[in-house]
Amino acid sequence: MSRAYLGIVEKDARSAWGMWFPDMPGCFPAVDEFDELPPAAAALLHEHVNALERHGIAIPEPRPIAEAMADKEVRRSLMAGATTMVVVA
Repeated sequence: MSRAYLGIVEKDARSAWGMWFPDMPGCFPAVDEFDELPPAAAALLHEHVNALERHGIAIPEPRPIAEAMADKEVRRSLMAGATTMVVVA
């Protein structure tokens, strides 16, 4: 079953492009070029879900996008210049 997770994309002057998922703790893709982020994020999210399944850990369900966007940490990141990307696992 496919699930769509909201990813928060962040970048500062001295770092790679990074992403975190409010509804998928522990999954943090990072790449040097922005164009590499969508496929890298999808691959890592897929691997992360598979690892959780292999270890018998429940897969966190993604919240509706509007609900995730209302999250305090998400709003704080967006106000600091982050953007979003939806990634399917």
